Amino acid sequence: MKFFRWILNGLMGIIIFFGLTLLLVRMAGICPYAVLSGSMEPEIPAGGMVFTDMRKRKPKAGDVITYRIEKTTVTHRVVRLEDGFYVTKGDANLEEDAVTVLPSRVVGTVCFSLPFLGYVVSYLQNRMILFLVIVVYILLFLAESKPVFHENNKKRKGEREETRGKVI
Repeated sequence: MKFFRWILNGLMGIIIFFGLTLLLVRMAGICPYAVLSGSMEPEIPAGGMVFTDMRKRKPKAGDVITYRIEKTTVTHRVVRLEDGFYVTKGDANLEEDAVTVLPSRVVGTVCFSLPFLGYVVSYLQNRMILFLVIVVYILLFLAESKPVFHENNKKRKGEREETRGKVI
């Protein structure tokens, strides 16, 4: 049972650490985005997570930006500014993006990225997977706490048996 306690405490610690980190980062004006394609490899691998500074919305050539095209969020490098539009390109792509980016579509400039974290976040956004993670966590908690409840019941039962024979 100590093994389950170790897993339970470890998972809780990781969840709390990442939750607080993401909260603090967001409060500082930095928004995380999952990168699920390989268009920015090797600098930003598929499955990575970029942290975009939403206060820096006027990039220059060479900056990696996050921008919106309709309902899609894209993270690519600015190649140049042309007629008031940003021309972008993924590092792994051979050609520039066919669509130029309006300055109003720029979410911000990427400050840093973390590999593989984007996969985790995108999977947890799936409600079924999130539900399964919560259920497994609850089952681990119950499996760990069952011996505690069992020991408390034994103690209470023993106390009751002791007081039955005594006159108070």
